[in-house]
Amino acid sequence: MEIKGDTKRGLRLVAEGFANEQDLISDLETTLARRHAFLTGAVLDVQINDFPLSPDLLSQVAGAFSRYPDLSLNGIVRDPRRPDPIPLARRSEPTLVVRHTLRSGQHQFHQGDLIIIGDVNPGATVAATGDILVFGRLRGNAHAGQPQDVSKSVYALTFTPAQVRIGSLLAIGESSSHDPEFAHVENGQVVVEAWTDVKLPDVVTEEGRPRRAKVAHPSSS
Repeated sequence: MEIKGDTKRGLRLVAEGFANEQDLISDLETTLARRHAFLTGAVLDVQINDFPLSPDLLSQVAGAFSRYPDLSLNGIVRDPRRPDPIPLARRSEPTLVVRHTLRSGQHQFHQGDLIIIGDVNPGATVAATGDILVFGRLRGNAHAGQPQDVSKSVYALTFTPAQVRIGSLLAIGESSSHDPEFAHVENGQVVVEAWTDVKLPDVVTEEGRPRRAKVAHPSSS
């Protein structure tokens, strides 16, 4: 994997010539392990030209970077002169509810809406093709609407993320509020506003309801 400098975007890790996605991720992990001391503090793009930027590939790239909190993944891009070889699939899975805290180095991806009942700690990453709702403290990275859907949002009861990405738009967390807030895209920028209509979605309350066992009663004769 080649490291290139760009006066406009900073440093890029250019991934080309790999036979499959697993070889690409393996080489990325090796590159980061060998060069992370040299790259400490750098803001990096990963340029992938040979494969479509699928949600699964984006998740694996973000997961490789999550092991190195001293590196910042700015974006996953393509050479603009080369179109995607395969159109991205636009399917969505049922909402995923995760009922535990994500700790540093952990990564959770879902192709659909993602709900976290717990905290997202610094160094952890949550990513989804849909919306992300954190019923707890968001202090790690949150990537909603991946890879290119800017209509999605990121919600949290305590909104102090390290990084928020919606579609291809990135924002570095600066909020110090301890009130519920959400991030969305407005006029081509990620903006943060108060989340005033906080409530647990139906999928959470339904899953949380105890189910009554069915008891078979003998019939009277």
